[in-house]
Amino acid sequence: TTVTEGFVPVTVVRSGAIHVGDRVVDISGAAAEVANALGRANLDRVVVIPDREVPTGVTLAVMDACAAGGAKHVDLAASREAP
Repeated sequence: TTVTEGFVPVTVVRSGAIHVGDRVVDISGAAAEVANALGRANLDRVVVIPDREVPTGVTLAVMDACAAGGAKHVDLAASREAP
């Protein structure tokens, strides 16, 4: 499924930084920032976009933080490009 609108992007970079929209947080602040971003945008969906090098456990922790922040729909973006 392709989600093209109506979501807050949550990007996870290999350094461990988490970008919720245009704000940068760490995992301890991710749920609160997701809640703020969803409220500002009046949305309930996030799309988590991890760098290829981000460990699966970190991605799952970010997805859990999104749910804790009130996201009713937490989607994961993946690329079909070969490494």
